[in-house]
Amino acid sequence: METATGIEYSVNDGATWTGPPLTGKTAALTVPATASLVSLRVTATNDQGGSVRRTIERALAGPRPQGDKAGSTRISNVVVNGGKGVEPTNEPLHEFKAEFTAADPAGIAGGDTYLHRGSYDAPDGVLYAAWPATCTKVDATKATCEAQCAYIAPRWILGRNALADTWKLASWAEWADGKRWGQGMPVGG
Repeated sequence: METATGIEYSVNDGATWTGPPLTGKTAALTVPATASLVSLRVTATNDQGGSVRRTIERALAGPRPQGDKAGSTRISNVVVNGGKGVEPTNEPLHEFKAEFTAADPAGIAGGDTYLHRGSYDAPDGVLYAAWPATCTKVDATKATCEAQCAYIAPRWILGRNALADTWKLASWAEWADGKRWGQGMPVGG
C-alpha cells in the first residue's frame, strides 16, 4: 500500500518548495496571487520500505499572467496510438505513443502530454506520461515531439470501474527561453 508523505509546490521553477499540511490523503493549496507558474512535487512510501518522489514542473498556471507571449504556442498534428483507439485491459502494462508538433516564435525547448477524464478545465482524473516527451527541432520556431505514454495495471490505477469513461489527451510545450510555457488544446473535446 502506498502512502503520500509529502506534497509541495514551487512558484519559482523549483528554487524553493513549500509544503501545505496533509490532512489525511489531501492537501489544500492556495496559489499565491504573484504566481505565474506552479510546479508540484509529491513524495510517497509503500509498506515494503520503498519511496518515490514525482515532480511535475510547471504543472499549472497561476493567476499572474505569464508574459506578453502567453498563448502564442501552437500545438498541431496530434496523433495518438498511430490513430487507433487505446483500450485498457487487465494486462499489466499498457503503453502507446502520442506525437505532436509544437511551434512558438521563441522556439520549443520541450513538451509532454497527459490524459484527462471529464472536462479539460476541471478533470476528475489525470494520468501523466511516465517519461517526458522527446522533442526534435524542425527549425528555429518548431519541433516535433513524441511521448511514450505508459501506465501500469489500469485496473488498480483507475480504481476498477470508478473512472471508466472516455479519456482525452492534452499536450503542452515549453518555450526555448525557459521562462514561459504554453498549453495545447485538448484532443477529443
